[in-house]
Amino acid sequence: STVTMPSTSTAIVETLYGGNNISGSIATGTIVSIEGGQVTGAVFGGSNGAYGCNNGTTYNDGEYSGTTIPTVASTQVTINDTRENADLIANVYAGGNLAPVSGTGNVTLVDGNIGNVYGGGRMATVGNGSVTFPINSLATINNVYAGNDIANDATAAATAEGSVTVQGNPNITGAVFGGGNGGAGGTVTINGGTVTATGSDGAAGIAGTVKFADGTAYGVAAGADEANAIYKTAAAYA
Repeated sequence: STVTMPSTSTAIVETLYGGNNISGSIATGTIVSIEGGQVTGAVFGGSNGAYGCNNGTTYNDGEYSGTTIPTVASTQVTINDTRENADLIANVYAGGNLAPVSGTGNVTLVDGNIGNVYGGGRMATVGNGSVTFPINSLATINNVYAGNDIANDATAAATAEGSVTVQGNPNITGAVFGGGNGGAGGTVTINGGTVTATGSDGAAGIAGTVKFADGTAYGVAAGADEANAIYKTAAAYA
């Protein structure tokens, strides 16, 4: 499954999904590429699945109770909007909304203007999520999370593994987290760009690690929140 908004696009979309809506499986994975147009809300590499609570396999209640939720095998989301005044994309997820990604999920940020990016989903598992800023990255972004946005119970399990790799010359105006906003810990590697602050965990994550190009590494214990995370200002660690 492939979704593309080319540089010539003038389309305005509120929410964009690489996968399905209510149900269905995509065994070949999804590819989402944003180079133009405008997404006013969120970009998901995975599927929606927001039609009642689910147990990770089927809906537990509502109109579709007993129906299998949508799944995707893997995702690749690439943002490369080179326009000088690129429109803000509020949130970008490697995963889905309330629908899981069984394998790998990746967001690659080459250029553009993004609010928050997640290597996981909103409230759904990604088997192995990652966020990558390549060597030619010029993206401007607020916060970067290796894991999920919301993950507070078994049906919204945290992304199993997460990683963030920062290269190139992106401008990260907020913070970089090896974990999620409420998910599992992971690893952050910073080899370039300008990063205002880095925390090794998300709000309720497992221990994560932040590694800098100068050789230093920081981590915090399980359960540490943003306020208690160890921070280090990183200005152009190239």
